[in-house]
Amino acid sequence: MELMAETCRCKPQRKNYAVHVSATMAERARYMEKLSTDKYIQLTKKRNAVEGIPSVLRRRFRIDDIPTFGYLRSRQFVLLKIGTYNFNKLLRHNRRIGGQSAQNLAIA
Repeated sequence: MELMAETCRCKPQRKNYAVHVSATMAERARYMEKLSTDKYIQLTKKRNAVEGIPSVLRRRFRIDDIPTFGYLRSRQFVLLKIGTYNFNKLLRHNRRIGGQSAQNLAIA
């Protein structure tokens, strides 16, 4: 019983130990149990994949601070930023796999 008393916050009483669990703690435990299921792990991975690209464009490429006016120039600016992101991903991919690609891309 001493091991359990060390791992959880319980208060020793005369014959037993008392453990107080708030409604928030119980709700969080249920939520964490639900999140650890395989279904939610897969959903989290999909969400991270979808939300990752806009986050990188905002933080690294500062897509929110467009220094131009007008729809067409702003559109060109955004498309160039997206192209830069894709080109960097291609370079990182080629660096990671080395020369083992079937395409064997050579950048002149």
